[in-house]
Amino acid sequence: MSERKDIGDNKKTITDRIEEYLTILMDLRTHITDIEDTINRVGHLLDHSQPNNAPGKIGIRWWKTDRTAMRIPTLIHWEFTRAGKGAMKPVPFKRPPRKIKAEGVWSINAVETQLLIELFYTLKTEWDKSCERLNRLIDKRRSRHIDKDKINQLCEQSNKQLDYLRTQIRDNLQRNGYYGDL
Repeated sequence: MSERKDIGDNKKTITDRIEEYLTILMDLRTHITDIEDTINRVGHLLDHSQPNNAPGKIGIRWWKTDRTAMRIPTLIHWEFTRAGKGAMKPVPFKRPPRKIKAEGVWSINAVETQLLIELFYTLKTEWDKSCERLNRLIDKRRSRHIDKDKINQLCEQSNKQLDYLRTQIRDNLQRNGYYGDL
């Protein structure tokens, strides 16, 4: 039996597209997770490359902002008050620290610390791009959100109408001498 080409059977095509979409999402999730793991390693090395409890120490923290539900990797530096209490202040992303402390104990890993900060900025840029890609995919899905109740009603009403029309067509054919069943 030959396959009819006038039937709209797109299940396989739709399933393939959904699988392709899910593959893209999973690849993107894996990519973002790998970047986050690398940023965490950079943060760990930054913590160890500089003296503890010292003003000016640079680190990475994952901070949540009001604009997004995600935690964002943020480069911070420590500031200490006269009472000796430390506070983390974010380093503006547009203005990376130009100079790393290089005197005394700081000089031991000053070059490595600078390289770690540059690596962080590279990773953060790629993380931002990947998250933006993810947001675009999600926003595209949201903008084409399916109203399931509306679709179910439409299909129900259409099927009722099709049942009625099927009966009418069958009755018309039978009245005119055709005895085929639909």
